Amino acid sequence: MIKTLVVDDEKNIRTALKQKLVQFFKQEIEVVGESASIVETVQLIKAKKPDLVLFDIELTDGTSFEVFKQLKTDPIPFQFFFITGFNDKAIEAIKLGALDYIVKPFSDDEFIETVQKALKRLTKTAIKKEQVAVSQSYYSGDTQNKRLVLKTFESHHIIDEKDIMYCKSEGNYTTFYLENKENILISKSLKKSKALLSDSLFIQTHQSYLVNKNFIKQYKPEGFLILEANIKIPIAQRRRDYVCEIISKL
Repeated sequence: MIKTLVVDDEKNIRTALKQKLVQFFKQEIEVVGESASIVETVQLIKAKKPDLVLFDIELTDGTSFEVFKQLKTDPIPFQFFFITGFNDKAIEAIKLGALDYIVKPFSDDEFIETVQKALKRLTKTAIKKEQVAVSQSYYSGDTQNKRLVLKTFESHHIIDEKDIMYCKSEGNYTTFYLENKENILISKSLKKSKALLSDSLFIQTHQSYLVNKNFIKQYKPEGFLILEANIKIPIAQRRRDYVCEIISKL
């Protein structure tokens, strides 16, 4: 049986989640505890050694991100996902850490799918504490030193947003080109990749390109930008006025 903890600051929600686990996963999951605070959760994790934890973000004495800071093991010795209300900042923070979540209110199908994904990862993918730290940093208000986790087929890359020179997409894949000449390919479209990045720092010059404004060296009227290291980035005809306006303010 998969030992599972339910962590939420509201008792009625914990009860509802436990009922859903029994209803849909009775043969696979055993709920071994529930808690509403950081202190209780850390104690339960140490005592019960769960395989899976369902976390609300806001707890009675802080956020669930703090739980991970108090754990001594890395990678994290259990799978988990967050359950959050429709909070844009919380969702963005979780996405930056490449972590899983579900938004309240959710359907039974959404709940089942999210739990099943977590169960499939039990023996395959360990979650690193630094992934959670990326989410916590942004959620707590540190947007100046924004980091993000890029998940590839082989591993997780934790990078500083400011080090991304540009992004180039091909269909449902996007390559991030970094200042140190490292290239990271992820299975996300440019639209989804753009959602991870700061609008104040990146501009879209073309349907396939996002550019970090800090690396722009020159605008060419023929329809492209010159970045550092003499990298050429195309500008779509319909975006030239927009790009010119941005460049004029740099």
